[in-house]
Amino acid sequence: MIPKPLQLAHDLVRQTLREGERALDATLGNGHDALFLAKLVGSAGLVIGIDIQQSAIDSSVSKMEENAISWYEFHCCSHELLGEKTSPGLGAVMFNLGYLPGADKSIVTSGRTTILALGAALKQLRPEGIMTVMCYPGHEEGAVEAGAVEEWLSRLERKHWRVFSYKMLNGVNAPPFLVVVQKV
Repeated sequence: MIPKPLQLAHDLVRQTLREGERALDATLGNGHDALFLAKLVGSAGLVIGIDIQQSAIDSSVSKMEENAISWYEFHCCSHELLGEKTSPGLGAVMFNLGYLPGADKSIVTSGRTTILALGAALKQLRPEGIMTVMCYPGHEEGAVEAGAVEEWLSRLERKHWRVFSYKMLNGVNAPPFLVVVQKV
């Protein structure tokens, strides 16, 4: 069976991220990716999470507490500031763009701040580290943002980065797609 984009993102991160490492969920949402990362890095590691909405932070903290996980730090700020909340050596960075499911759909990530966040995240990856970016072009700002993400990442130098896009070509209603970057 061909995996869905988010499943592929998880599979690739699982193959790359090591126990004891640090990882970043750059758009916490409801905490699903942060929990996934925390289980991979284990108690010797650390998961850093960022979201602009306090409700996302609260939901993510609840998810961690429900799973008896304490090796995390979450920050309520825009993902464009992630460079101030992390340091080099991250094994994995995950972005899930768009809006917080079940919340105000007028609060969305934007191409401008996302490009700044992607640039900051790339500076924090360790060699062979991986960054996954789930794009949601099904709403107006999401389509603009997804195009900006693909264009910006496609210009990264091949000798330093491997960039892949995984999308359904015959989908309807602009299905989500995955962009993956690995540091060489």
